[in-house]
Amino acid sequence: MIDFIKGVISEITDEAVIIDKNGIGIKIMMPSSALDNLSQGEDRTIYTDLVVREDDISLYGFDSLHQRQMYLLLRTVSGIGPKVAMNILGGMDSNILQKSILVEDLTVLTQAPGVGKKTAQRIIVELKDKLSNLGFDESLDLKEMPQESMGNPAMEALIQLGYQKSEAEKMLRNIDQSQPIEKVLRQALKNR
Repeated sequence: MIDFIKGVISEITDEAVIIDKNGIGIKIMMPSSALDNLSQGEDRTIYTDLVVREDDISLYGFDSLHQRQMYLLLRTVSGIGPKVAMNILGGMDSNILQKSILVEDLTVLTQAPGVGKKTAQRIIVELKDKLSNLGFDESLDLKEMPQESMGNPAMEALIQLGYQKSEAEKMLRNIDQSQPIEKVLRQALKNR
């Protein structure tokens, strides 16, 4: 496994960062929340997880060890693969995710992109015992959860379909959101 990569950030896209490591560009998929903290030309250490599948080899990256640990735990939940885990972490801080699981707060968990009520319940059941052994910031208030995409059903629907938050924002730009959601989604999908 590649534990981390340290190098200069040469490019940042909607879903990944390209790290220049001695003249080799390494593409690392990252949660949108982590990408927001990076800037081009910066020398950075990215903690990674290499996922090898029959038809794909992908490198997923995180800006902290805790974020990677939460990603790896999410991947152990049945029905959650790398992309869904990345969407969840892209929508909320890893410490808030951990606390919401420990206090069994379905409201916060279902606000995460790609997580419905059943998935949130499964996450709690499968991870609560594993997480109780880990430390976290007790002072975190679950009400601090970012509400950017929450309350926007079209944004939530696009994220549930697997689009990154930044992609969904671009797709919804210049669309009248007061229309029925079906029309909004049709127009958004044409804007891809």
